[in-house]
Formats: sequence, structure tokens, C-alpha cells
Amino acid sequence: ITFPIEEKFDSLPEPTSSGPSSFVAIMEGCSKYCSFCVVPYTRGDEVSRKPDQIFDEVARLAEQGVSEITFIGQNVNSYKMPYKDRILRLSDLIEIVSHIDGVERIRYTTSHPLDMTDDLIEVYQFVPQLVSQLHLPVQSGSNRILEKMKRNYTVDVFLDSVARIKKYRPDLRVSSDFIVGFPGETDKDFKDTMSLVDEIKFDSSFSFIYSKRPGTPASKLEDNTSMPEKKERLQLLQDELNKHHRDHSNKMIGSIQRCLVTGLSKKSPDQLQARTECNRVVNFDFQNIGFIGKLVDINIEEALSFSLLGSLHNSRLEPSSADRIALFVGELNGNLKLIEKTFSVKIFHKGDKINVTGNEKDIKHASDAILDLYNLTKKNIEISKEAVHLTIQSHLNLSLAKAGNEKANISEIQIKTPKKI
Repeated sequence: ITFPIEEKFDSLPEPTSSGPSSFVAIMEGCSKYCSFCVVPYTRGDEVSRKPDQIFDEVARLAEQGVSEITFIGQNVNSYKMPYKDRILRLSDLIEIVSHIDGVERIRYTTSHPLDMTDDLIEVYQFVPQLVSQLHLPVQSGSNRILEKMKRNYTVDVFLDSVARIKKYRPDLRVSSDFIVGFPGETDKDFKDTMSLVDEIKFDSSFSFIYSKRPGTPASKLEDNTSMPEKKERLQLLQDELNKHHRDHSNKMIGSIQRCLVTGLSKKSPDQLQARTECNRVVNFDFQNIGFIGKLVDINIEEALSFSLLGSLHNSRLEPSSADRIALFVGELNGNLKLIEKTFSVKIFHKGDKINVTGNEKDIKHASDAILDLYNLTKKNIEISKEAVHLTIQSHLNLSLAKAGNEKANISEIQIKTPKKI
């Protein structure tokens, strides 16, 4: 089954997001034809999305305040598409998107071990926005079962990919998918899977009992393993996976983690929720709703079953200059219009830039008033109308005391946004 590219990606809705993290589809379908999987039959073969569409969507999302991008696809690291005079792969998308203003984090899922190519592994060395977390489904730790699954790689290939990424990212966390009780799985096959889990020490993985899918090659294989035995194996596997998950969480206690604040905590209205680079949920007390969408440093103080508790490493939020300017310009730029009228100047405002044109001395007094208002926003709270009027009045008094005619001039106030909080 094949579908033209236009049917898959050309009619997508306008990119919108309700939070600081967003998924971006870059491909669909799969051409691997694993013996247990229906995706190639239901979604068709792999089709990659046009690069320009991807870059445009990411840029629009970044303009809406999205700072974390997750590239998605049934086999996301098989992405391959002509672009100008070259062929772009997932590694190229990661590198190019990392240069889009506002993109602080990049993830991708779900990937296939067969497509962990040299260029994708090497991009971990050069793109700091690419997180040190990888979801790489292995399905089984037995080469015999992997062959029956038609996965076309061995356990050694999987281990080599992880080891090579860890050369660049020693703190890499790996999660995975496992199928238990695949037709013909023996005790030895299962023990091989448990050995792999112990060697990699996977973090946050998914595991399931094999479920027959009509029409797939695996559905015709003889299955002599009883359901009670499959359930027992699944419980043993999940217990081991949960143990490693807890161990990883406990090792984070006392560390400072860079976290993306995603919104209000689901546990308490007095807390915010954030995610670590390894995708752990962290709940922490807050004093300012302005943290949402920001990257902050959090002291990890306690590890719970499926989340962490912490406190801000630096409790004072240092907002971006654009955010601070937004606190004093007023509704519909009303305060800037008042400054324009008071000092007979023209003001243009966009983001973290304010341009003031007019008489040289009027420009100076208007600019001084703007900078004073800006300094009042250090605590990241909206300033009162009284404070605005007092500030403008004080500089108006100065301008009247030093009245004089000067030649016209153009002044630009550009306040640089801090990179980190």
C-alpha cells in the first residue's frame, strides 16, 4: 500500500501548541515489515515529509513559545528526503532546527536500532539541544527471537549503538520496548532479555505480552508457551525495569537538574511541574507563574515512584527582556503611546527592541523614562499605572527644565535577552 506525499502531509492544520513542548511529524509508515507488526499494512511504507514544511512548522511553534520539539514517526530515524542539492536525514533536521531561535530542546521517537546511523550518533557530539535521552525499542535480548521477529539486527548491534552515543553523552538514559512470550520464546531466550536489561539498566521502558495480529507472519508461528508463564515472565521483567527506574531516580537526589517547566502540577495547585532532560516529572513550589515555558535549575530533593520533588536552585526568576518589556508597555502599548504624546516622539516596539525617533533631547528623556520603567520590572511583576505616571512625570519635569531645540535623530534601545535563568 502506498500513498502520495500530498495525502499525508500537505493538508495538515496550522501548527498550534498549548504548551512549551510540541510534537512535529516528519515521516509516516514503516518499510521494515517486522513479523509481528501491522504498521506497514495499515500505514503503508515509509514516506518522509518535505524539509521546508518541517522547518516552517518548527519556526511557527517557536514563535508561539514552544521551546521543546519532538520529531515523531513510526520509524523516525529512517527519515530521508531530497533538499536542494543533498539528501537530508534525521541528523540534518536536528542540526538545522537547533539554529531556530527559541528551540532549547530536541527529542525524537520512535526509532529503530537498524537506523542508528553514524551521522545520527555523531550529532550527539555537536548539538547540545539534543537531549541525553533515547527511546530505542529492542523488543528482545535474544538473537534467536530477534531473527524470528525479522528485526534484522543483533543484540551486539544494539549495544554498539548505545555505547557509541555514550562516548559523547556518558549520562545518556535509554528507554525501550519489550515483547514477552513471542512464539517460540524459551527460558533461555527470556534470560537473554533479562541479561540485556541488567547490562543497559534501561530507564522507563514499555513491556507487553505478545499479541497476535491477524495477517502478520508471526501470527502463523507455533506458540507453545502458556499464558500463565508469559504473565510470570512479564512480571519479572517489569520488576527489573522498575528497579532500574527507581535506581536512576534515587541517584538524582542531591543533583541539580536543568528542567523545562511545563505547567501547573497535577498533584498540587501550589506547585509547578517540570521535566528533566531524561523526561522525569519534577514538582516544585513556586512564587511566580512566569516560570512556565522556562528552563530552570532544580535541586532534586526526593524521588517518588513516578516523579521527583525539588526546589528551585535559583529562586529568583530572571525573565527575558522581551517579557519584562511586556510588563510595562501597557495594554495595546498604551504606556508607550503616553510616552510618545508626553515627549513628542515616535516609538516602535517589537520583542526586545524599542526604537525612539524625534528631537535629540526629547529622545533622551523618553528613553530614560523607558529604561526606568524597564528597571522596575526586575521582580517580574506588572507595574502599576501610578508608577508609570510618576516615572513619566519626573522625566517630563527634567525635559521642561532643560528645554531646547535640537536636530532630529533616531535612537534605538535594544535590550538583550539573557540566555539562561
